[in-house]
Amino acid sequence: MKKIQDFQPFNQWNPSYPEEFRPIDLRPFDAPFEVLAKWYRWMADQGFAWAQSSLANCYLKGLGVVFQDYSEAIRWYRLAAEKGQAKAQNALGAMYEHGMGIQQDWKEAVKWYHKAAEKGFNLAKSNLGAMYYEGKGVSQDYTEAVKWFNLAAKKGIAVAQNNLGVAYHQGNGVPQDQMEAAKWYRLSAKRGYADAQYALGMMYLNIDGNGISQDHKRAIKWLRLAAKQGDLRAHYNLGVMYYQGDGVPQDYSEAVKWYQQAAMQDFHLARQNIGMMYERGEGLPQDYEKAAKWFSLTAAQGLREGQFKLGDMYEHGKGVLQDWKEAEKWYRLAAEQGYAAAQHNLGVMYERGNGVPQDWEEAEKWYRLAAKQGYTEAQFKLAITYSSGQDMPQDNIEAHMWLNSVSSDLLDDLSSTISSETSPRVKKLFSRTLSGAGLRGISRLVRGMISPIK
Repeated sequence: MKKIQDFQPFNQWNPSYPEEFRPIDLRPFDAPFEVLAKWYRWMADQGFAWAQSSLANCYLKGLGVVFQDYSEAIRWYRLAAEKGQAKAQNALGAMYEHGMGIQQDWKEAVKWYHKAAEKGFNLAKSNLGAMYYEGKGVSQDYTEAVKWFNLAAKKGIAVAQNNLGVAYHQGNGVPQDQMEAAKWYRLSAKRGYADAQYALGMMYLNIDGNGISQDHKRAIKWLRLAAKQGDLRAHYNLGVMYYQGDGVPQDYSEAVKWYQQAAMQDFHLARQNIGMMYERGEGLPQDYEKAAKWFSLTAAQGLREGQFKLGDMYEHGKGVLQDWKEAEKWYRLAAEQGYAAAQHNLGVMYERGNGVPQDWEEAEKWYRLAAKQGYTEAQFKLAITYSSGQDMPQDNIEAHMWLNSVSSDLLDDLSSTISSETSPRVKKLFSRTLSGAGLRGISRLVRGMISPIK
């Protein structure tokens, strides 16, 4: 099951955050939008910039007009922007940044953000900072980005406060300072910004030693608030917490609930975990067929864990008809992404000739790749093979090196793989390694053969 620690905790930017298109004088008095849109149109035709901006907003959101029309929105934003209306300049910059109704043009976006920022429009300051931070339309400049974030954040712009928190968290443009990062995340989170709520929740989990005291109660609070706004990472990580019993009572049913909310929006890690829970019968009735369907979704998305699990299902005929060719296909895709278990299983297939021509050299290649990642079964397999000399030239040094890599607490479990038919040489190697006798000497020999890196 994917752990929280393995998951990217912070999403840097959400440039399409709706503050960029915050309603502009949209309802100055209580009236239906159809009436307001007509009134804005009449005032806009008279040349009033604020009305042109508000009419553009109606077209952008499809409020009180026949249909949503980005081209019309741009036309009216431009008229207002050219008159110096800062809100329209910011909105026009956002349209250019995201390519909404017009060809994406970051340089043009920077131009309009800059005009609005110079007029004191705080949201434009934040947007301009984001362009400098990401190097969109300008040379990347963290210091310049932080300058604009500071100006907007001190005026209470939530997205700027979040982004300033990110800068402090990462140490970009300012000295890295986790306490300062938490301060800005908290200010942004209290204003309802989902990214900041998520980031603050993850900081309270203290998964990366960030200097913030661990507080699961507060972590849950902020993650729930972020999840309520649809943050998929929050949904997913709440699922992980309930699955593991991390700061909350372990509850597989609650974990499934949170995973499903993320999975419904194509969040592949959540889909993977639902598949695992169907396979194991945790919080859901055990159902290999449904597990295979969830693994198929994540495998198709390129998730190596899903590819490995789908290969495993095909190899053993769990929820699908047994199919060695399909198993080999999915193991290979996962193995090529560096997934050690898949590399090992692909090695086994080549060693035994299951679904592929028997080929020990190819098997050894995949075992070695897995072994170098610390995959115990592959290390042990190489040790036994080099000791026996049955499939490869005998090499006791290589055998001891790989067997010495196996954790001592796992050697007892692996001893069951030594059958009654195993050669006396292999049994002797194994027994001497377990006792430690002889291993110290061979270890000294191996160390002596390795030159220090200069």
